[in-house]
Formats: sequence, structure tokens, C-alpha cells
Amino acid sequence: MHNNVKQELSIWYKSNKEYIDTISVADVGSYDINGSTKDIIKDSVGFDIYDGVGVDVTIKPGVIPEEHINIYGAVTSVSSFQCCPDSNIYKKQII
Repeated sequence: MHNNVKQELSIWYKSNKEYIDTISVADVGSYDINGSTKDIIKDSVGFDIYDGVGVDVTIKPGVIPEEHINIYGAVTSVSSFQCCPDSNIYKKQII
């Protein structure tokens, strides 16, 4: 995660902390290469297609496990859109 992105996410979190801290947050594309959402939103649940640091649930591309469908009040996806061959499909899968 670039420093400016980390700073923007931190500002967003601080502005919404009272709400965010009362809901479940999913972070899609959570594999921590150089920082992740978990650095800021400690209780977020990390999803990625690769297992590793920051990942709580390893998924197949485009497939969210049944037990995780429709249980999150917010979804973050900080550094994944630029890696998707079709960002519109990715967005629909998140929604």
C-alpha cells in the first residue's frame, strides 16, 4: 500500500470510526505486501486468492465462501482493482 493511500484510508477510518468499529469489515485483496487495511482497521477480515500475511480467508477468484456472504457492513479493496482484467466484474462481485 502506498503511503498516500495509507494516509487516505487512515483519514477515512478516523472520520467513520464510530460506525466502522460497530460493523464487520471485509478487505478484499488483503495480502500484505507493503501494508494493508489491517494496519488501520484491526478487526477487518482479509480475503485474498493467496494465503499470507493479512489474509484470513483464502478464496478462489470471484468466489466468496457461503458463510461470508452478506455479513459485512463495509468492504475495502485498496490495491486490487489495478490487477483485475475486468474491474467492472470485480466491482459486481464485491457488491
